[in-house]
Amino acid sequence: MATTLRAALAEVLPTADSADNANMSDVVGNKTDTSAGDSIVSLQKELLELVGEVTAVPFDESIFGNLNALYRHIHSPANVYPTLADGVLVTGGAAAWEVGAVVELIPAGTIAVAFDIHYLNIEVASATDVYEIILYSTTGEIGRVRTTKQTNQSGANNVPIQIPPQSANEQIRIAVASKTGGGDSLRLSVFYHTYA
Repeated sequence: MATTLRAALAEVLPTADSADNANMSDVVGNKTDTSAGDSIVSLQKELLELVGEVTAVPFDESIFGNLNALYRHIHSPANVYPTLADGVLVTGGAAAWEVGAVVELIPAGTIAVAFDIHYLNIEVASATDVYEIILYSTTGEIGRVRTTKQTNQSGANNVPIQIPPQSANEQIRIAVASKTGGGDSLRLSVFYHTYA
């Protein structure tokens, strides 16, 4: 009985994700190979997963997902919290460089999409001093910066800060310490961007 070309090729068709390396078809692979295999088909699928879809959501671990995050980060509008209200009051400890009580800066559920904070807007500083400001999320410390209120300074001071992107609805808390202590305090708000 004569063997057709189709039948001969079917006999050498490797199973999905085959680790065999006996035939050229093993190297090329099977259309049902997954990205976990080592055939050319598997490697192609792995590369496509790495690149992702053009519409990938930010932070989905693909190249397009991270590009979308970067694009949205750069081009989303700036926001402020609290908005149309006085900033949050935070007080340092009594001793020099003693961290005061941790207070809520942004309540959970306030920012409904992923976000990060770019600036702390110091509206009022109670004393001429050096202040260290610490931000926390529910996972722990996320950023720390210093600022100084000079004797002749009367206006607000914007302090740049870089924190990791925060999940939607994340609570942000804050604490402060000052060089001289004495319970020095700051009233502040934040400038933030979203990834929506």
